[in-house]
Amino acid sequence: LHYLSILWAVALMCHAPQRIFWMIGVPLFIYAADKLVEGMFKTHLIENCHFQRLGETSCIVEFENPSGFGKQNSAYVYLMLPWVNKYQYHAFTVFPSSKPNHSTCCIYKTGDWTGELLRNITVPAHKPAFVVGPYLSPFSSPAMDSENLVAVASGIGVTPAFSLIRQYSLTSRRLNLVWICRDP
Repeated sequence: LHYLSILWAVALMCHAPQRIFWMIGVPLFIYAADKLVEGMFKTHLIENCHFQRLGETSCIVEFENPSGFGKQNSAYVYLMLPWVNKYQYHAFTVFPSSKPNHSTCCIYKTGDWTGELLRNITVPAHKPAFVVGPYLSPFSSPAMDSENLVAVASGIGVTPAFSLIRQYSLTSRRLNLVWICRDP
């Protein structure tokens, strides 16, 4: 529904004074160019993602990093599973896998899409997926270069901390992780 704002902006540009073009047309052009670059260079079809269920409420997705994916220690990706829904992309934190040149996403059941994913994954399986990204997360900021770090996470949001722990485990830096969980 929020994509209707693009249609509204185009209609406004066509019917409004010339200065509206500069206020709406230029940002709309930048948005379209960004989506074009994302579609051409950041979208990867992974033919053989490994899906494994972890209990009743979560699963883990592991895939080989495609060329150009980079070695991001703390990032997120958009994941589209054509066998769940061909039109929905969902953001998930990605962290390095224990296998070299592989990445992992941890998915927790929170809605219809993740519920359908868990219904389809009853045993470990290899299925295709589209991965868009990676995009840097807040854990990739220059503030992370400090000697003493305090990372605060809640629930499944602890996933980016996995890459921090791995990244700083062999250094002299100190990392304090505060993980807040709901009491069931």
